[in-house]
Amino acid sequence: MVDITRSYNMNHSTIGTILKNKDKIMEHVKSAVSMMLTIILKKCGKVMEEMEKLLSVWLQDQPQHRVPLSLMLIQEKAKRL
Repeated sequence: MVDITRSYNMNHSTIGTILKNKDKIMEHVKSAVSMMLTIILKKCGKVMEEMEKLLSVWLQDQPQHRVPLSLMLIQEKAKRL
């Protein structure tokens, strides 16, 4: 524990308290990470949904312009959206 107190320049009792409560701290971290992941996935889901709608409209429009479609072209367009 002496190495830890020196490395982080913290008081011995502070490190002791952290180590004593590490399980509680880890549970809080896990729940916070889980909550943040849920928020991120919801935001990404909305972004993906919007991108898919725009890509669908673009794909439907391409035959009118006589543009030959390829997987690479579709992927590039999706990335730009």
